[in-house]
Amino acid sequence: PDVVELGKDAMPRQDEPPASVSLETGIKLPEFDYVRQPFTERVCVRFIPTPAPADKGEKCQCGLMRQAHVASQPTTDTKWISAKCTEKRPTSAIGRIRFLGHDLSKSPAKYIKISDDTNPATLRHLFTEYWMKNKKPNLLISVTGGAQDFAMKPRLEKVIKDGILQAAIDGNAWILTGGTDTGVMRYVGEAVGESAIPLLGFASWGIVTHKEDLLVEPDDDTVTTHQYQKKEKNSFVTAALDANHTHFVLVDDGTVQQWGKEIAMRAKFEQALAHPNREWEWNESANEWIQSHQDTLLEQRSMSSTDLSNQSKISQKKRDLPLVCIVVQGGPGTITTAHASKQEGTPVVLIDQSGNAADILAYAWRHVNNNLEPDDGATGCSCIAFQAYIEAEKKQPGSTHGRGFWETIPVCPAILKKIGSYPEARRPEFARRIVDTVAEKNKVVIYELSDTHTVDVSYSIFQAILQSGIDFAQQLEYCIEWGRADVARYEVLLTPEGTFKQVKNMDTEQRSEIITRALETALTSNKVSVAKLLIDCGAQIGKINLSTLYSREPESPFLTLCEKMRQRATHLRKSPLHDKHVINKVLRKIFSAWKKLPKNDPDRETTYFDLLVWSALTHRYHMAVFLWQKVADPLEGALIVTQIFRWFKRSELPGIDFELQEELEDEANKFEKMATQTLDELFNFDSSGGEEDEDLAVSTILSSLSTVVWARNTTVIELAVESESMTFVSHRCVQLALNRRWARPLDEDTDNTRVAIVTLFPFLFLFTTSLWVEDPEDSTTLPQPFQYFRLMYKRGIYFYGSAVAKFWVQSWMYVAFLLIYSYVVLWGIEDGPIATLEWVVAFWVFVFVLDESNQLKQGWKQYVESFWNKVDVLMVTIFFAAFIIRIFSAWVASDRSTDLVDIVRMLMGFDAIFFYCRLLNRFSVNSNLGPLVATIGGMATDIFLFLFILMVVLLGFGISFRAALYTKSYQISGGSGDNPADWATSRAFWSAFGELFLDEIDSAPSLFPQVVKALLGIYVIVANVLLVNLLIAMMSDTYQKMSERSKEVWRFMRYGLVKEYEDRPLLPPPFSFFLSHLQLFALGYFP
Repeated sequence: PDVVELGKDAMPRQDEPPASVSLETGIKLPEFDYVRQPFTERVCVRFIPTPAPADKGEKCQCGLMRQAHVASQPTTDTKWISAKCTEKRPTSAIGRIRFLGHDLSKSPAKYIKISDDTNPATLRHLFTEYWMKNKKPNLLISVTGGAQDFAMKPRLEKVIKDGILQAAIDGNAWILTGGTDTGVMRYVGEAVGESAIPLLGFASWGIVTHKEDLLVEPDDDTVTTHQYQKKEKNSFVTAALDANHTHFVLVDDGTVQQWGKEIAMRAKFEQALAHPNREWEWNESANEWIQSHQDTLLEQRSMSSTDLSNQSKISQKKRDLPLVCIVVQGGPGTITTAHASKQEGTPVVLIDQSGNAADILAYAWRHVNNNLEPDDGATGCSCIAFQAYIEAEKKQPGSTHGRGFWETIPVCPAILKKIGSYPEARRPEFARRIVDTVAEKNKVVIYELSDTHTVDVSYSIFQAILQSGIDFAQQLEYCIEWGRADVARYEVLLTPEGTFKQVKNMDTEQRSEIITRALETALTSNKVSVAKLLIDCGAQIGKINLSTLYSREPESPFLTLCEKMRQRATHLRKSPLHDKHVINKVLRKIFSAWKKLPKNDPDRETTYFDLLVWSALTHRYHMAVFLWQKVADPLEGALIVTQIFRWFKRSELPGIDFELQEELEDEANKFEKMATQTLDELFNFDSSGGEEDEDLAVSTILSSLSTVVWARNTTVIELAVESESMTFVSHRCVQLALNRRWARPLDEDTDNTRVAIVTLFPFLFLFTTSLWVEDPEDSTTLPQPFQYFRLMYKRGIYFYGSAVAKFWVQSWMYVAFLLIYSYVVLWGIEDGPIATLEWVVAFWVFVFVLDESNQLKQGWKQYVESFWNKVDVLMVTIFFAAFIIRIFSAWVASDRSTDLVDIVRMLMGFDAIFFYCRLLNRFSVNSNLGPLVATIGGMATDIFLFLFILMVVLLGFGISFRAALYTKSYQISGGSGDNPADWATSRAFWSAFGELFLDEIDSAPSLFPQVVKALLGIYVIVANVLLVNLLIAMMSDTYQKMSERSKEVWRFMRYGLVKEYEDRPLLPPPFSFFLSHLQLFALGYFP
């Protein structure tokens, strides 16, 4: 609803409204001033009596009785003509209508009363710039038909409710009808009422029931919302407004109780909407309004600063809208409406077998196009009226398009017989109009209302538009807007046989170029089905301009990210957001392995992979699913999209709210599932493929990515880990690949226990032949025993170079370090100089830091994302802080060093917690202990949340304990309770676990000992019963959830462990400091 400003209360009029209408408080609408000035109504000022004897001269030909007529001007005319017998006045009927007995949550319908000669451009401006500024249409559907009530056939009801509504939804349409609660208009209203489709009703002012109660006072500056209710049945001359319409235009020519007065105005308005670039002459009242609203018009229309008061025409450079007229049932008025549409070049869809006018027009179309056998008195198969059209076109092409040509053609006897029930005097006129309406075959489409007709009426609506003479490119553009691949396939691109349709004056290359440009539009419009069709019909993917796709992206988180990346790069600040170097920086931020684009990177052909990345960056999920099916490597493509979606979910960029985060996560999960299913299907894990399939799968997972254009020495596993694809990483194939990397170059089935024992007792390697790895390319021959020593040396290098051997060697050395560290903390730190073991421990930790620094190659941000890396940083920081104090304590006097040594011992003892806890990370290698470690990690989060809640409760009760337990005078005197923070922190904490300090409470000089005990009891119940049980429930829930996914989480964490030990030096700390470079030298010496 429009933003409104409260105005004065609506004043009741002298004539009280009937019970069917009540008034609400008047409100000032934004369009009020605009409406009141350029729009007028007509009032009959000349009383010309009807010739009917029954009226006895008391009824004017306008329909009003003498007593209801305004003061009449003298006249000698005997025929009433609106332009001569009426007087224009400012419109007196504007506002809103709320229909009682219907959904009151819907916004009130807006209405306006206008004269029948209102400039259509003025009315169009009211709709497009005020009433429906944010609901611009892409299609106009005009429905005309029977205005009287009739029994609706089930098939016809389905056509209206499903077909027309579907066309409106697909085409983002406005629907225009007669607006009354009768006939076809009511059925259309019922079909559209539950949707958000704008439904515009054009009705004659004179036939609306209770129209007097829609009036407002001329000097009232507020618009009243009328509560409207239908109280009586519609009659032959009046009808109520339909409650499902959103807007009403009530056309006034000065008459009452006369139908069809809105037909001409409706046709002009439809044309004004459909052709916004057409120049329309503004009437005098509009020019006066322009002169008084120059600034507003300049702002709203974004026109130049030309003096608007000197302009007599206003044109808007906008694209024409497709318009179609649908004829359902109806009578003479329907034929007149359809004929008016045809004269304006509007295509017509006839619902055959719906009855009356629609059937007659369908019959005439078949008749004039030689598709009807002679019957009903017709002489010959050719229509004599249509023959007149053919002869006129032969003499002068285009002569039949004149508005008056139809009046000169002969009357067709067959059609004349079909309208035998029409007024005899006007039958020839209607017969000529019928022939003129259907004369142009391509402007009329017949939809047969039969059970055997399977095509939906929405298809016929779009078919009529495409057949109306628009060019090939425009046809494709319309089909893209509608999202109708079926219409594009059979009406634009392909013949029924499946071959390409020939386009006049267009060769194959031009056709392909147009289809390619149309594909760009389909991609940016997210019309998947149409994009698929265009690709199948010859669109050239390589010629798609990626910059064009990115430049059409509306405001989004992706553009925000592009702007950030552009501002960070000085040389790109003047580049457009869609520059390929800006996009490359965005991708390098999302993917650690994305290659940097050279400054003078040459343009290359676009690939499906490029389009997939574009669709993911711009969050076009369904388009991404389609393009993923086209890429060369579906595993890689699915994981890339997964990473993009999850990165944007975590990015916290403007525009990414909670709902969008949930949507991104859900879509990322779907792509991860597609990657996993692809792995299953590609390598036949569910069939009898055997070891060959597994070997092929593992080789694919371990190999570098195929799309070398973007990847920088990375693999599918690394891409899956970066995208946090736990389900994919826990897949059997990936785990087999990790097993191979863990044991490489040893056999992946090597016994882990055997490796552990050999690393603990290295001399056993000389006798464990199953752990020997031979070099098949080694052809060097040396004298014995040098040859034996050389072979054993290389075997040892291969063995101890494997990740599994490194793990066990480092584990044994770490256990040794913990024993030495524990000894130093407990017995090795003394006053005086630093002991040798202390230096050994410090050097050991220093070398450990050097080994950890290898992981910083991936970047600090990625490094600290690991929980255990955060533990390492804290652990090392505490240790070196303690050791620096230890060095300082060795330099100071002995009387001061004792305290410093105690501080060092305390810090190093505290640090021992982290050193020992780090053993849990090594347990992760075990398939039984690993999942338990993952579960503990999840439950630790619950403990932190519990402590946070407990701290809030603890401080609240602790302060109240202290305040009630000790008086102020006692605190000042220095009693035993002289530490106020003690009760507020530590004692309150231990009280939650049973240490209640009751003796101190009884002995304290408190005026309120019972209050303190009561508070203590409440606190114990809250902390010990409520919060502790809450923690138990939280941890139980977490354990249940984690136990279900613990295997999956552990398998995902395995990659980090494998990667870590692959990158570690051959020997553990502290020997790696001396021998890691020797290892490299040795391997280089024996190539």
